[in-house]
Amino acid sequence: MRLNSPVVDVVATERRLSNRQLALKSGVSPRFLARLRKGQRTASRDTIRRIANVLEIPVDSVLLPHEPLGKEGQK
Repeated sequence: MRLNSPVVDVVATERRLSNRQLALKSGVSPRFLARLRKGQRTASRDTIRRIANVLEIPVDSVLLPHEPLGKEGQK
């Protein structure tokens, strides 16, 4: 699943979270998160959920619009 980087950027900035803080709180490496944000990697549903939980936003908000997670992915 691909990350909606613009949304993640805005929300992380609002929450005053650095990339490193977001990564570590989400249980991924900062390097992996950087690659996700650049669209060079994809993430599992669990990783997407953890990122959304750290950002305190709905799971579907951190996904690109064409990649809905479905009902089981709701926060």
